[in-house]
Amino acid sequence: MSAAALALRVSRWTWGVGAQALDYGSEPEIVPDPATGGRRGTPTGASFHPYEALATTSFVYRHGLAAFGVTGKYDRQQIGSAVSDAWAGDVGVAIAVFDIMAFGVSVQNLGGDLGNGALLPRRTRAGLTLNYTDPQGTYRLLTTLEGQWTRDRRVVLVQGIEGGIVTGGVGLVGRLGYATRPAVTDASRLTFGGGVVLGHLAMDYAFQAYDALDGGTHRVGLRWTP
Repeated sequence: MSAAALALRVSRWTWGVGAQALDYGSEPEIVPDPATGGRRGTPTGASFHPYEALATTSFVYRHGLAAFGVTGKYDRQQIGSAVSDAWAGDVGVAIAVFDIMAFGVSVQNLGGDLGNGALLPRRTRAGLTLNYTDPQGTYRLLTTLEGQWTRDRRVVLVQGIEGGIVTGGVGLVGRLGYATRPAVTDASRLTFGGGVVLGHLAMDYAFQAYDALDGGTHRVGLRWTP
């Protein structure tokens, strides 16, 4: 999976664009074997390349302690010759209390009709971030708490903590997260990682184990802030 995003802030407005692609690699094409009554498959020698791609654009308006945002997105999925796509939108609001605390609520995937009764999962999220130290100072310590309500699924509660030291624009931070796991995933409830801060550049890493993959996923990100 690969992703990229860019944001530009002018006065009270922020505009951003992003893209994400999930490549499943090449898979062999297998058809039912009539000699076994279709109970087994026979490779045809051909292959197919399933993938999913997502493109988004967002606008955020800030006024006082509040920020209001909207996002438009386009999702495309392809498996063999079967293609489905959908347009959807997100809306959200956040309220910040200086650099100490912020509270936000959002609703994701409004619309999102992929056809044949398939929909992008409608999700409502509410979260709180609390800084225990001055985020512009040397020591960093914050916690996050978020609830996620996905349509036709159980509520998920996500908790996280981040701590580290940054001085002279250079530093290290560590992160640990825990989420109540819905029954439809083999993802571990724990996620851990960290980041390196080098002035305007930051590199982040996170790992989450997956039982079904007999391993896990590694995520690496780069952020540049002018």
